[in-house]
Amino acid sequence: MALAGGWLQWDRRVELAIARADGFTIAILGRAVDLIAGDAELLVIARRLLDARRRSIGSMQDVIDGMSGRFVAIDAESGRVRIQQDAAGMRTVYYTSDAPIWRVASHERLLVETCGGRELSHFGGAWPDIEMLHGAYGYPGRATGHAGIFALTPNTALDLHGGRIERIFPVSGPGSMRPGDAAELLTSLFQRLLEALAQDGRLLLSLTSGLDSRVTLAAAKKLLRDIRMFTYSPATKASDIEIPCAIADRFGIDHRMLALRENKDFPPGFRQAITDNCPRPHVHSAALAYIRTFNQNDLHIRSNHYEIGRAFYMKHRPKSPVMDAGVMQRRLLEKGGQGNEAIVAEFEDWISATAFPFDSGYLPQDIFYWEHRMGRWCAPNLCESDVAFDTWAVVNSRLAYRAMLAVPFEDRVKGTVFLKIIRRAWPQLLDFPVNGVLHSSVAT
Repeated sequence: MALAGGWLQWDRRVELAIARADGFTIAILGRAVDLIAGDAELLVIARRLLDARRRSIGSMQDVIDGMSGRFVAIDAESGRVRIQQDAAGMRTVYYTSDAPIWRVASHERLLVETCGGRELSHFGGAWPDIEMLHGAYGYPGRATGHAGIFALTPNTALDLHGGRIERIFPVSGPGSMRPGDAAELLTSLFQRLLEALAQDGRLLLSLTSGLDSRVTLAAAKKLLRDIRMFTYSPATKASDIEIPCAIADRFGIDHRMLALRENKDFPPGFRQAITDNCPRPHVHSAALAYIRTFNQNDLHIRSNHYEIGRAFYMKHRPKSPVMDAGVMQRRLLEKGGQGNEAIVAEFEDWISATAFPFDSGYLPQDIFYWEHRMGRWCAPNLCESDVAFDTWAVVNSRLAYRAMLAVPFEDRVKGTVFLKIIRRAWPQLLDFPVNGVLHSSVAT
């Protein structure tokens, strides 16, 4: 269909809503919930964005920042077209420019097929070896496996008219919140979101013995009839199976094991289809297990993104007051390895193209984890499971991330806010160890 001076093609199984008035066009592709207004109807949200856009871009951005989901938002006015993703870029966007024509797609492979003649990038052939040797979680910067094709990363928008990347967050410092206030806000947001999502089908919650999935389960307490819980098998440690089973048994939750080793008899063409969706392999057997176990209308609720609020790179890696392209390279190569000039150069390009916010008041390590680790590792991995169902992260909105990052650093490292959420929503879940540690179910 014609849209904003170009053409839009999309899979009709992905919802699309368009609102137009006074020369403005707003399109949302995917699924979203407006956490402030409590709306989950995409057309209603698109119209609200349109009303805000007619006032100003900033007003529209305020509405988007309060949206959770997995979506792409398109804003067009007077020949100018801007494209942005949900807060953590879970709806992937890739782009290329053969001036004066810009092409944008949900998957790298679509651009390769559309543009034709794309050579492998510097990393396209060598990257599997780098991943194996050094544990790289994704491509560096905005690079992909093909020359001239780039990935859009969270907190930025693609301006097709100006041919540049615009930074849309942060526009100010994080401010400050007490852990109790942040927990109260986040509990309300998470419960509101899950209740809205449960109206459209069954929710699937993956549970381990860790803190993040326990928070999600606590927020879903009122929806036990609408959820099914599952745990991956085999697990990295025994408690990741024992604790979920014990919780399910005590509270009568529908729970099952997802056996990955029993789902490696891939049907013809299956692995190629998965690879077309996500060139970097994650867990192909999980995608097949999803198909065989669940329904396409189910919605998988993941809990990865809580780590954005827990100072991951300051807690789990040697603390460094400096963040630059060299440090980014070391964070990317999780098993060690440094001195790769091509990787450093890609990060320098990304820093420049996205105006990386070193001096925003937020810790650069947090922004890097949010935009690159989540945007270039977690988001592409979701494309593997798209063959089975859609996936959300309950915490995925800037409204939530801002609250998580506004509490004191020491409380962030300890996970204070998340423990308070559990105590508010379902304190009995703390009768079971979290990562091997028992926490009091009573507020202290």
